[in-house]
Amino acid sequence: MSSDFSICNSNNPEQLEEAFGKLGLFLNRPEPCIICTACQYALHPSAEAVSKHLWSVHETPPAARKGLNRAVKSLRFPNPSTLPVRHDGSTLHPHLAVLNGAVCKICDFRTTSLELMSRHMSKKHRRKNDRKTWVSDEVDLDTNT
Repeated sequence: MSSDFSICNSNNPEQLEEAFGKLGLFLNRPEPCIICTACQYALHPSAEAVSKHLWSVHETPPAARKGLNRAVKSLRFPNPSTLPVRHDGSTLHPHLAVLNGAVCKICDFRTTSLELMSRHMSKKHRRKNDRKTWVSDEVDLDTNT
């Protein structure tokens, strides 16, 4: 598998999408993020993080990743955690996993970790183990955050 990034024009969205797609990556729009289609979650947009993910998780060889760092940098995508949360009841995203999670009824903080939710309740709302103030198990969260 050789890289298409070396011949890819970063000003041509179709070429970029095709080159990323060959590595199992999806360039999401309108919420700008890079999604690993195999893992079904958004990757941090630093060039090193995307390349490291492909190598350490999918064993994508260096030749296939040649030029990837430059292409990722050219996108200037924000960190996925800063993107707006998708609205409840939204159409499922075809490339993101849906995970059970918890939502704070006071401020709409969302997480898949019950431990993080407990810490959130304690620090932000000064409530300890108040499970009545958050919803869990019935909430599905896309993995773009």
